[in-house]
Amino acid sequence: APALATPAALAIATVRAARRGVVFRNAEAFERARDVTLVVVDKSSTLTQGRRQVAGHAAADGTDGGRLVALAAAAEQMSDAPLARALRAYADKEGIRVPPADRASFAPGKGVAATVAGTEVLVGSRRLLEDAGVERERLDALEAVLDRPGRQSGIYVAIDGRLAGALAIDEPLRAGAPRFVAALGRLGIRVALVTGDGEAAARAIAIEAGIGEVFADLAPEDKKRIILGLRGGRGAVAVVGDGIDDEVALAAADVGVALGRGAEQALAAAAVTIVRGDLDGVLAALEGARRGVSVMRRNLGFAFGHAALAAVVAATVASGALLPLVFAFTTTIVLAAIFWGALRA
Repeated sequence: APALATPAALAIATVRAARRGVVFRNAEAFERARDVTLVVVDKSSTLTQGRRQVAGHAAADGTDGGRLVALAAAAEQMSDAPLARALRAYADKEGIRVPPADRASFAPGKGVAATVAGTEVLVGSRRLLEDAGVERERLDALEAVLDRPGRQSGIYVAIDGRLAGALAIDEPLRAGAPRFVAALGRLGIRVALVTGDGEAAARAIAIEAGIGEVFADLAPEDKKRIILGLRGGRGAVAVVGDGIDDEVALAAADVGVALGRGAEQALAAAAVTIVRGDLDGVLAALEGARRGVSVMRRNLGFAFGHAALAAVVAATVASGALLPLVFAFTTTIVLAAIFWGALRA
């Protein structure tokens, strides 16, 4: 009976999870998910819908706005990321022709460096441009004139090493995100947001979702450092993400959870995959793990209780002839209890 107690509950619980679109890589991932007390979510395409829109742009002194948009869209067009599609759609809407890019090099979590018709173009976060030598004061001045209210984030553009302008990017929150955060709270699980976007945009989207802890303006390596620091507390830390730049954070977590429509790198690094790619699946995974591990422990209690009872009976009650019958009867009852309990996992 003890040998069947855990496998029976685990098998049934994981099959039920799979029917709900939740795939655990192994038994260890299932058991760790039960102990999660903090869920760290990435912003783009995880907490948000992943459908980015360009809300507007601001050109730096001496830069033509149309050229700014054309070169930014050209630099991104070798990617199939939501930002690339948003820039192309914005250029089409503005009637701006997008030239082909000669080459492009992508830095996960930061942006892209490309050559377009002999022109060097950088498109991405403030950090990308600062690392390339763009003065912080010029970035601050540009950000002040960019019409970017609330949750909108800024994408910055440099042309031949000089700041050329910025674009305001809007990315709506998933409809079920506030409900997801509230449901985790009822389970006693905290939620934190990590993102490469700026502080203002990150806090605005966090307020919409009901999240209190925010870590913004992070490169992938920074996300890993944050996750490792958070793991020092009680309980396990789960990270939910779907992008290439989430790979490092997913691998650093106690439980990495990848949304199934995300990048291959994220899926490979995760211990749990949500096939349908929705936040309800994340909640189902954590609730199922708690219920399943509880049943496993109860089954083990039944099994070892039966072993102890059988020993007592053998020593004090049953004669040699009756002992096998007594043992068979009690074993049948315990196995029935184990499988009945497993069906509730």
